[in-house]
Amino acid sequence: MDRHSQNEMTHILYSSGTLLATAIERSAIEQIASMTSKTKEQIKRRLLSGQRKRVKSSASLSKLIRLEIKLRAAGFDVYIDKR
Repeated sequence: MDRHSQNEMTHILYSSGTLLATAIERSAIEQIASMTSKTKEQIKRRLLSGQRKRVKSSASLSKLIRLEIKLRAAGFDVYIDKR
């Protein structure tokens, strides 16, 4: 690993494992399924487990923000943590 990589901050997008209060589960899952190659069951297991799970990590905060916006718009409770 080079020095530049070691100094980059990693950002992690987490799912809280639940939906936002106003979201409808079926609709939220269908929205994400239409944007990805994941099955509805995979999405449900990953994002609606009731436990915090890492969704994606990246050195690019802007990429994670775009993903966070899409997931929140669909109704998933997600947030970014900086490491």
